[in-house]
Amino acid sequence: MHVFVVLVFALAAGLTVAGLSGTAMEIRTGQKLMFAPPHVSADHLLRSLAFSAAAGPLMLGNEALEAWREGRIGQVVFLGLWAMGFAWAICSGVLALSFAGLVFDLF
Repeated sequence: MHVFVVLVFALAAGLTVAGLSGTAMEIRTGQKLMFAPPHVSADHLLRSLAFSAAAGPLMLGNEALEAWREGRIGQVVFLGLWAMGFAWAICSGVLALSFAGLVFDLF
């Protein structure tokens, strides 16, 4: 049960990081969050990697939802992409919680 609680907390932390960074990116650019310019650019590779790492689960979810609505992917692939987004959010949450533990000496 303890492992489940930790995973849920990490998921919540990862979705919070993705939501805050994704919303900030959408407000700054005025465009929907996607793996496309202006959010991801070959000219600014380091910035694109940082933004994709932070807001990636939401970017992946937006891309999967758009592709599913247009009929480019099936339901199984759609659900697989969403599962990957949740796994990405858990990993982001673990990283954010580890960073918070180092900075604030919580753990």
